[in-house]
Amino acid sequence: MISRKKIGTSKNSQTCLKHIEGFVKSKGKVDLLFSDIDIEFVTDFETYILSKDIAPNTTKKYVSVFGRIFNTSIKMNVFIPTMNPFIMFENKRMPVQKKKLEKKDIEIIMNTEFDENEVLFKIKNLFLFQIFAQGLRIGDLLTLKWGNIVDGDIQFVQLKTKKPHFIRLNEIVLLILKDFLPHRCKAIMEEKYSLTNDENTPKMSFNEVKSYYDKLSRELMSKFIKGDKESIEKIEYWKMVLDKIRTAVTMKIHIEITSHARKHSGEFMFGLLDEKNFKDVLFNSETTLTKFQYNQISSKTTIYNKQLKKLQERCEIDVLFTSHLPRHTYTNLLIENTDRDIYSISKLIGHRRLSATENYVNEFNKDRVEKVSDELSSQFDFM
Repeated sequence: MISRKKIGTSKNSQTCLKHIEGFVKSKGKVDLLFSDIDIEFVTDFETYILSKDIAPNTTKKYVSVFGRIFNTSIKMNVFIPTMNPFIMFENKRMPVQKKKLEKKDIEIIMNTEFDENEVLFKIKNLFLFQIFAQGLRIGDLLTLKWGNIVDGDIQFVQLKTKKPHFIRLNEIVLLILKDFLPHRCKAIMEEKYSLTNDENTPKMSFNEVKSYYDKLSRELMSKFIKGDKESIEKIEYWKMVLDKIRTAVTMKIHIEITSHARKHSGEFMFGLLDEKNFKDVLFNSETTLTKFQYNQISSKTTIYNKQLKKLQERCEIDVLFTSHLPRHTYTNLLIENTDRDIYSISKLIGHRRLSATENYVNEFNKDRVEKVSDELSSQFDFM
């Protein structure tokens, strides 16, 4: 398996073997004969693993690995059974309630501030990027390169499925990506804009307009709700100014990111992996990783999950933050907050097949998917 670059499968098989060895030893034996493996043996093996406080679905996985080894022996004529116990054994996985974040939770994360030099500043951005980059898997987060930015999208081949995928460069994705540029687009964010045609009118940056608009909204909200005409007109005017400057700022950031991507196409987007360890990997449909490279990704994932726990504590949210939580969260947000359909959702989250979203499909309409992604992004005020 290692020679075939099936590192994950190899690790699962090695772990399963250790459990089998422990189980056989617990029965006072040293060797295990194929003829000893019947449905009672398999059932007792499952019970043995469960007794080690291993999760039910993980236990089912190891029983499946055991079954594959047994069935391979049959195919190779190592052993010819009178009855296959793994055909008779019920080994369906238990349904698991998927944890997810609600819209209010995401807004809490957005509004929790960290110093730019603090580790959690970067972790927060990575976590939000995963959510708004269509529930991006951790393996793809680690291995995206600036060169994957093509024609207004992030286009790449998924590490897990080996299938092509794309992420829409919506407003929030762009605003997060700017913080991974060396200068963080500070000049663009601090640029002053004229609010009227009168040259004597004071100029304001986007952040200044945003702060003023937020302050005004809080002060006039009660009058706005009551229908006070003057308050309504004032809030609407500053909202129009804010949106106009937001559009200009976002466009400039887009241009800056595209320019950076062209100059640094071979570099990892988020700098989480050491590039010299992956210099020969193209990350395409033929990608195979060495055991060392696989372990590097696993190690960075473990570190990231530890930092996510700290982010969760700082944000004071009850749901456990993990690198996979963004996929469940994004899917849930699509279902609850957009005019969604199974077809678009499946493609947005990059399923290899539609067993998770019903049926397998071969083609999709890109414009339709982009519309759903933009609808979701527009519901949050990131700037």
